[in-house]
Amino acid sequence: MSFSKDAGVLKDAQTNLQIVASIQAGKLRAHHILVRTEGEAQEVLQKLDAGEKFAALARTYSIDKSSAEQGGNLGFFSLGDMHPAFEEAVLKLKSGEISRIVQTPMGYHVVMRVN
Repeated sequence: MSFSKDAGVLKDAQTNLQIVASIQAGKLRAHHILVRTEGEAQEVLQKLDAGEKFAALARTYSIDKSSAEQGGNLGFFSLGDMHPAFEEAVLKLKSGEISRIVQTPMGYHVVMRVN
């Protein structure tokens, strides 16, 4: 096995360990696309329904620049860290599912649960 392949396997193993530890600690992991208007959120949902990739849409549309650069990845968070409406939407989803529009004081979110 090459060094770069070994490094990739190690990174995957570390990510899997983080996911297991976060689940055990009661943490959630989600990606989101945050936009200013409900119309923009509807447009994002239409593109997702048409088969476009969540990460690509997050990079293009999301006004949350820190997560947009990561394809919408918010990382791990505990209940109480996010707005209640956002957390409620995440909790209703199964891993890999995408929400309908979630409104918070920050704007309109389209959310994908990761774990």
